[in-house]
Amino acid sequence: MDPSEVESSAYGELPPFVAESDTSMESALAIAPNAATLRAAVLRFFVSRFELGATDEEVQTQLPLEANTERPRRRELELGGYVVRTDARRRNRSGRWAHVYEVTGPGLTCAARLAADAEAMTTMTETAE
Repeated sequence: MDPSEVESSAYGELPPFVAESDTSMESALAIAPNAATLRAAVLRFFVSRFELGATDEEVQTQLPLEANTERPRRRELELGGYVVRTDARRRNRSGRWAHVYEVTGPGLTCAARLAADAEAMTTMTETAE
């Protein structure tokens, strides 16, 4: 499975949304075309922070992504087994403690496959020109 396929059965075909909320469902519909690309970006960030891991806020700041965009993508990756919440915590900008997440073995494998696919696409495009 790769990040474009991380559509947990708990969420169905759409990115996660609150079932009782029409605005939440509208947001899920709006993000759906970009969700796989955003998941891949979040996964690549966790790979780049292999030994350190990252909090949600660190991901949001570095990519940059809004919290309501990043957290669901990280959660999808977590449910797919690509990232895992560790026992570590770090303080965020507000001084509160935040969980640290890190990439898993399957996450590393998936990220390598995505990188190889991207390289192959670049090679095909250059050859076609």
